[in-house]
Amino acid sequence: MEKLLLFTTGGATADASNVNSSEIAMYNIKDFRGAKAKNATTISIFFETSNGREIVDLGITSGTHNSVLKSISNALSNSIQSIIV
Repeated sequence: MEKLLLFTTGGATADASNVNSSEIAMYNIKDFRGAKAKNATTISIFFETSNGREIVDLGITSGTHNSVLKSISNALSNSIQSIIV
């Protein structure tokens, strides 16, 4: 089973036809290449896709890098869901 990571800004409207690429993105976990702290409130997650390297910047609470990265790691390795939000 393929596993996909789904990222959203949380700002999309209820009308799915109004959602655009700046509000939602989905990546196959096999394209995941790593993650690193960008600053106190951002983690950058890297993917290598057919379009080249893509980066998702996650806004986080300051000082929670470790717990957020552990949660992502656990979801990647342990989730039985095909779409990981």
